[in-house]
Amino acid sequence: MTDLSDPTSTIDLSTQPNLFDEYSDELTLSAVPERKNDVIPAVEVDLTGKHLIEASAGTGKTWTLTGIVLRLLIEARRAPEQIIATTFTRAAAAEMRQRIHDRLVDFYQLLQWINSLSADISNKESLYPNILQVMPEGNKDAQADSNSDANIETGINDLNQDLAADKQAVTEQRKQAKKDREDWLVNLAKYVRLDGIMQDPINLHLVGYLLDHVYSYPMAEAIRRTALVLTTLDKLFVGTLDSLAQKWLTEYSSETGHQQGMGIIEDSSIEQVTDSIVHDELRQFQSRLYYEQPKLYALMDQQGKLSAVGDHKKYVTRSLNFISAPIDEIRLDKSFDFDAYEKLINEFSQLDLADIQPYLNPDYRKSQGFRGGSNLTKQFDAIIEVHQKISEYQLTFNSYLNESENKILTSLQDSRYPDEDGKIKNFNKNKEKEHQTLFELETISKLMALLDMLDSVNQHILLVLANLNRHIVLAVRSRLPVILEERGETTFSLQMVRLNQALTGRQGDKLARYIRHHYPVALIDESQDINGEQATMIESIYLPKSKRKQSDSDKQATTKKASHEFLLLVGDPKQAIYGFRGGDVANYNYMKAQFDKSALWTLDINRRSNAGMINALNYWFGMADATTAENKLSQLGTGIHYQHIKAAKPEYELSWFNASNSLDDVLVTEVLSDQPVSLLHLPYDKDKEFDYDEHEITARHIATLLSSGQTLKGKPIQPSDIGVLARAKKDLKRVEDELVKLNVPTLTTSDVSIFETIMAEDVAALLSAMLYPYRHDMINRVLTSHLYGLSIKNIKAMMTDHESGITEGSSTPSARSNKSNSKEFSANEAADTKKSYQDFITYLKEGAQRWQHFGILSALHYLLDKSPVQPQGVWQALAAHPEGDRHIMDLRHVMDILAQYGLGMGEYELLAWFRQHIDAAPNSDWAKQYPLPTESGVQLMTIHKSKGLEFPIVYVLGMGDASRKSGNKEDYGLYLYNAQQAPSALVRQSIEVQQSTDNQSGNQRRFSPLQGSTTDEGYYTDIETQEGFDEIRRLGYVAFTRASEQLYVVLRDPSNKTGFELKPVFYWFESPEAKFELPDRLKGIVGMLRGHKVNEFYDNNYASNDANSAGINDNVQMTATKSNAHKPTTEAIEYAPFAEVMKTNYFYGWAKTSFTALARQLDESTQAMAIVDERIDDAIDIDMTESSVSDISLLNNDESSKQDSELSLKSEDDIRFTFVKGANAGTFLHEIFEQIDFTNKAQWPQVIDRAISSYQLPLIYSSAEQQSRRSQGKKQRNSDGFDLESIDTTKHEALVNWIEEVLNAPLLASNQPLIALDKGKRFAELEFNMGLSENFKAQDISKLFQQYLPDETDKHVTLVPQNKAHLYRYLRGEIDLVYEHAGKYYVVDYKSNFLGNSLSDYNEDTLKKAMSKAGYWLQAAIYQVALHRFLAMRISDYTGNEDKYLGAVEYVFLRGVYDPNAQAATMPTSQDRVQSNHDSLSDKSCYGLVTWDIPIDFIKGLDALFGLPD
Repeated sequence: MTDLSDPTSTIDLSTQPNLFDEYSDELTLSAVPERKNDVIPAVEVDLTGKHLIEASAGTGKTWTLTGIVLRLLIEARRAPEQIIATTFTRAAAAEMRQRIHDRLVDFYQLLQWINSLSADISNKESLYPNILQVMPEGNKDAQADSNSDANIETGINDLNQDLAADKQAVTEQRKQAKKDREDWLVNLAKYVRLDGIMQDPINLHLVGYLLDHVYSYPMAEAIRRTALVLTTLDKLFVGTLDSLAQKWLTEYSSETGHQQGMGIIEDSSIEQVTDSIVHDELRQFQSRLYYEQPKLYALMDQQGKLSAVGDHKKYVTRSLNFISAPIDEIRLDKSFDFDAYEKLINEFSQLDLADIQPYLNPDYRKSQGFRGGSNLTKQFDAIIEVHQKISEYQLTFNSYLNESENKILTSLQDSRYPDEDGKIKNFNKNKEKEHQTLFELETISKLMALLDMLDSVNQHILLVLANLNRHIVLAVRSRLPVILEERGETTFSLQMVRLNQALTGRQGDKLARYIRHHYPVALIDESQDINGEQATMIESIYLPKSKRKQSDSDKQATTKKASHEFLLLVGDPKQAIYGFRGGDVANYNYMKAQFDKSALWTLDINRRSNAGMINALNYWFGMADATTAENKLSQLGTGIHYQHIKAAKPEYELSWFNASNSLDDVLVTEVLSDQPVSLLHLPYDKDKEFDYDEHEITARHIATLLSSGQTLKGKPIQPSDIGVLARAKKDLKRVEDELVKLNVPTLTTSDVSIFETIMAEDVAALLSAMLYPYRHDMINRVLTSHLYGLSIKNIKAMMTDHESGITEGSSTPSARSNKSNSKEFSANEAADTKKSYQDFITYLKEGAQRWQHFGILSALHYLLDKSPVQPQGVWQALAAHPEGDRHIMDLRHVMDILAQYGLGMGEYELLAWFRQHIDAAPNSDWAKQYPLPTESGVQLMTIHKSKGLEFPIVYVLGMGDASRKSGNKEDYGLYLYNAQQAPSALVRQSIEVQQSTDNQSGNQRRFSPLQGSTTDEGYYTDIETQEGFDEIRRLGYVAFTRASEQLYVVLRDPSNKTGFELKPVFYWFESPEAKFELPDRLKGIVGMLRGHKVNEFYDNNYASNDANSAGINDNVQMTATKSNAHKPTTEAIEYAPFAEVMKTNYFYGWAKTSFTALARQLDESTQAMAIVDERIDDAIDIDMTESSVSDISLLNNDESSKQDSELSLKSEDDIRFTFVKGANAGTFLHEIFEQIDFTNKAQWPQVIDRAISSYQLPLIYSSAEQQSRRSQGKKQRNSDGFDLESIDTTKHEALVNWIEEVLNAPLLASNQPLIALDKGKRFAELEFNMGLSENFKAQDISKLFQQYLPDETDKHVTLVPQNKAHLYRYLRGEIDLVYEHAGKYYVVDYKSNFLGNSLSDYNEDTLKKAMSKAGYWLQAAIYQVALHRFLAMRISDYTGNEDKYLGAVEYVFLRGVYDPNAQAATMPTSQDRVQSNHDSLSDKSCYGLVTWDIPIDFIKGLDALFGLPD
C-alpha cells in the first residue's frame, strides 16, 4: 500500500498557498500560476468544478482519491449520499470503500486528540495563531471599509506599494506560522503514537483548515460531523460504473422506463440467446438466397461459403463490447450478372486451344522470352487441365483446381501488365512484343476475361458475406435486449444502454439535471478504461454540451449550480489495457480535451518502487531525464507517452543490494542480478537443443531465490513476495507445474465462488428474516446459522412459551418434565429464553429499519456487532470458530458485494438478486473467494488481472511475443477505427453530420465491416493492428510497474523474424535482428542474466545431480529441507469489532418513503415496516363505525330492504368475511393474485398450498393433498393411524370459489373481468422508484388536492409535515396490476381490508368513504403518476396525448367483490322471486369495486411536485 505519511516523502506544506485564507478572494482567475513540482493535487485541488488527474503507476492514485473524498466530507461538508465514487472492478471498489473508512477513523481519532489539546489554555497560541485565523464575513467587510477610508486619505500609488509590501510580509509570516504549528503538532503526536496519522498531508491540511476556521467551523462540530459521516458512510456510493447505472435505473425507473425486478446475468451467460438469434438470421438469409439467387446460392454452397453460427460469434461478441459503435454500411450491387459469366465460360469451353499449341513446347516458351524457373515456364501445360475443368464444372470450376493449375493462373495474372518500372514479371528483358503476342491469343485473352469475372464474383460474395455479418450483429444488438426483457433478465452493459437511451432521448436533459442535482459530486477512477456507453453516461450527466444560448439569468443559475458540482476523473492512459472487452482509451482522450488546462493535474512521484527501478524504467521507455522530449520509445499510443518519473524511495529493501561484498558474488552477478531491472534471457541456437524452456528456467530461478537465504526488509523472502505475470494463462500454468515439481508453493485465485460459501447462505437467511420477522421458520434458520450458532434444542426452548408460535409437542407432560430436570432450563432461564426470542425479533426489525434508512451495510454492521443471543457479538463468535478466519474473510467479501448492489436495489430486489446468484454460483473473477492473508505462495496471474496490485519481486513473461495482426485469416469482420480516421474528408464529413443528428458523443468509434478502403485494401486492419500493438506495449508498462524491488523480464530468442515488427521488446530495443540484446543506452542500467548460467547454478547448488546414488533417507531429508526452505511464515488475523472502532448514534439522512409513510402518522418501526412491505397497509382494518351509523336510515326504506335480502346471499360465515385477517393474510391474498394463472384453475391449489405454508396460515385452507401430507407426517410422528375422514376441504373449496368470483367480476373501468385479460397485456407487481425534488414537502400534496379537485372534498388528504430526521428523496411502491385494453392502460390495486360481515359494507358509497378514511385517493394518484412517467418513456407520442393512453385507477376490495349479474345468470329460472329481485339489481354496480378517472392536469401537477429538480 502506498504510504504518503513518511516525512521523507512529504513536502513542506508551508510553501503552498492557503486556498482558504482571507486573501484568497483577491486572486484573479485570469492568470493561472505555473504549479510547482512538489504540489500535491489531493491537497491543492479545488472542491468545485471539473478536474482531471493523470496518475502514473505507483504514484498514490488511491491515496489521492480517498484523500479528496475525505476533504469533500469534512472540509466541503458534503453529505455521503451526494457523492459517487466509481472504479473499474468490484475488488477495487471494496478496497476503496475500506480505505475511505480507515482514513475517516484515523482522522476522527486525530480530531479527538486535537480537541483535547485545545482544552489546555496554554496550547491556544500554538493551535490558533492570530495571523492564521480566518475572520467571519462581517469582520472582513469592516476591514474592507477601513481600507477604503484609507484610500481616500492617502495617495493611491503609495498605498498600493505599501499594501503589496505588507501583503508579502504577511504571507511570509503566515507560512512560517503554519510550518511552526505543523512541526509542533507532529512532534506532540509522537507521544500519543499518532505521528504517522498526523504526518499525512491530507490530515495536516484538514487539521490546519479547521484550526484556521474555528470561528465558522468549530472543532466540536467537525468531530460530530466526522462521527455522523462514519455512521452513514455506506450511503456514499462506491462501486463500478455498471453498478452505478443499475442504481440510477432503479432510482429513476419512472424517468428511464426501467422495468424493475430484472435479473442481472453475466455477459458470458447470453451466448445461448445470441446463438439462437444468429441461427434465425442465417436461416432466413439462406432461404431467401436459395429462392431469389439460386446460382449464387449454389456457387457459395460449392465453395463452402454458406456461413455457420460459429463464423459470426466473435463478431457478435465484439459488437456487444462496443455496442454504441455504428457499423458502416456496405454498398452492394443488387446482383451479379451470372448470365454473362456463364456465356463467357461456355465460349472458353468451346475453344480448341490450337493457338497455344506452340507454347506447349518448352523450347518455344524459352524463345518467347519466358523466364526460366518461373511458374509461367514450368506450369504452362496446366492450362490444358484448367480448360478441361472449366468445361466440366462450369461456375464452380475454381473449387476443383489443383496446386499447379492455381500456379499457372496466378503467374498469368502476375505477368499481365508491366510494373511501375516497366518490368514484366516472369518475362526476360526486351520481350515486350512476345508478351503482347501471348496475351492477344484468344485462349489467353478469354481466360484472362474469365479470371476477371471470377475476381468479380468472389468480390461480390465477399460483400454479400460482409453485409450478412453486419446484418447479424445489428440484429443481435436489436433483439437481445427484447428477448432478455421478456425473460425478466438483462446484463450490466444492456442496462447502461437503457440508461443512455433515456439520457439522450427527449427527456434526457431533464433526467441528467435530476441526477446531477441529487449526485453533484462524482469521482471516476480508472477513467482510461471506460467503454463507449460509460463515456456517454458520464458526458451526458457531468460534461453536457450547451444546446442553446443562455440568458444572463440562466448563466447565473448555471454558475451557481456549477459551484455546487464537482467532477474528478482519475486515470492513466498508459494503463489502458482492456480494449479487447470494450475499454477504450479514445474515450478518455476525448473527455480530457474538454477540460481546461488549469484543471489538469499529474502525479509523477512513484512511491511504490525503489529509485534504481524507476531510473531503469525511465531509460527503458526513452525518458532518461525530465528534459528528454517525447519520442518513439516513450510512445504508448496516439497521444499517449511515458513521462519521466521521480522516485520517493531511494533505498533498496532486498538484502543483496545492501551487503557490501554481495555484488561480486556469483549468486548476485549471474543469478539474482545487481540491477533492479534485469532480463532473464534464453538464446536461440538452431544447432543446440536446450533441456529447459522459459517456464522451467523461471521456476528454477524462483527456487534459487527462495533458497538463497536473501531477505526482504530483514525477513526471509517468502513465496508470496513473488508475482509471476504473463499475457497468456497457458504460460502461467506451465510455470506453476514447474514450481510444483520443485516443491515451491503457489497461490492462484480460488475456483470457489463466494456465493457457494456457508457465509453467503447464512447472510441470505439473515436478510430474509429481516424482511419477514413474522416467519418463525426463517428466524429459526438464522438462529441455527454459523452467525448465531444455536442448537435446535435451544431454539425449541426459546419458542415453547412464545405467544406467536408454540412448538409442536412441546406442551406434552414428558417434554415439560424433561426440561424441568435439565440444568439448562431453570424457571429463570425459561423466562430469559422467552424474552430472548422476542428480543431477537425486535432486533431483526431494527435491522430492517436501518436497512431501509441507511443501507444494507449499516443494517449488517448493527446486527453483527450486537446480538441478543451472543453478548460478544457475531464477529467475536465467528473468530472463535475453528474456521473463523475463513468465515470472517467470506463474510466481509459478501458484505462488500451487497454494499455495491444495496444502494441500487430495493430490499426485496436485493434479496432476490442475492438468492439468484447463490443458485447460479457465478465463477467470474469478482465472485471468486478471496485468499486468506495467512496463505502464502508464489502468485501467478495474467497481467490484466495484476493491474492495481504490487509485488516486491516480479517475473514477466510474454513481452517477446508478437501482438495480433488484425484481419489475419479473415475476409471480412468488424474493424474498429475513430471517425477522424475515415479514409477521406468526404466520409469524415458525412460521419460528423450523422453524429450531430444522432446526438452522439464527440469521440465516436466506428466499425468497418470490410478490411480495406477503395484505395487501400488493408486500411482498417492496419489501424487495428497498430492500436493492438500500442496496447501490448501498455500491457508491458503495467507489468513492469507492478514490482517494488526487483523486476525480471523473461525473454527467449525467436527462431525467425515472423511478426518481428509487432514484438514489444524488439521495438524498445530497436533491434535489427531477431535476438534480444541490450542496446547501448541500457547497458549498465538494465541487467542481463543468461539462462544457462541460472540453470548451472541451480543444478550445482540445489538440484540432486547424484539422485541415483543417494540413499532413500538422503532423498527424504533433501525433500524436507526443500519444503522447509519454501514454507511460508503465517500471522494470525486480528479482527476489530466495528462497534469498538466507532460508538456513536446513527445519523438519519436521506430516506425512502412510500404512500403508507406519507399518508399516516406512524411511529418509526411501523413506518419502516410499511416502507419495506406496502402490502401490510392493504390488510389493515378501517374503522367504519361512523359510516355504518349514518347509513342506518337508508336501510329502512323498501328498496334497501329488498336489496338487503339479496345481499344476505353472502352470509356472515362466508369465506370472504371469515378468512383470517392481518398482515400475513393480506400478503397471502396479494401473492395468490400475483402468481396464479387466471385461466388455469387446476394450478391454483399448488399456489395456495405454497403460500399458506410460507405465511403460516391455518392448514384448513389448503388442498386435500396438502392436508393429507401434513396429517400423515403428524400421525407417523405420534405412531397413530391415519384417518382420511379428518381431512376437511370445505374451506379450501370456498377459497377457490371466492378467487373465481373475483376473477369473473367485470371491472368498472373497462367492463372486463380479470380472467378475460390477455396475459401478454397485463403486468403484475410493477415496482417503481420515483425521484423527489430536494424541496419536496409532504404537506404540499394537500394543497394540490385543493387546487385541482376543489369540488371533490371527499378525496382531499391532510398530511402532517414530514419527520425532519428524514429528507425524502425517493417515493417507492408496487402497483399490483397494470393492464392494457383498447389502447388504454389501467391500474388495479387489490385491498384485503375487512370492512364488515355484509356486502352492504362494500357498496360504492361505503367504499368511497373507506378510501377517504384510509387516504387511498392519494395512493391512487401516486400510482397514476408512476404509470404516467413510465408510459412517457415507452410510448413515442404519449406526451400531449395522455388522455388517449391513461385509463382509470381501480381498487378491488377482495372481501366485497360480487357481481349480481353473474350470480343471476347461474340461478334457476323457476325461482321467480329471486329472479325478479336480481333483475332489480342488474343495473347496479358490482360490489367491492371503486374506480377513479383522475384528471390529467392533477397528475401533471403531482408529477411536477414530485420530480422537478430545483
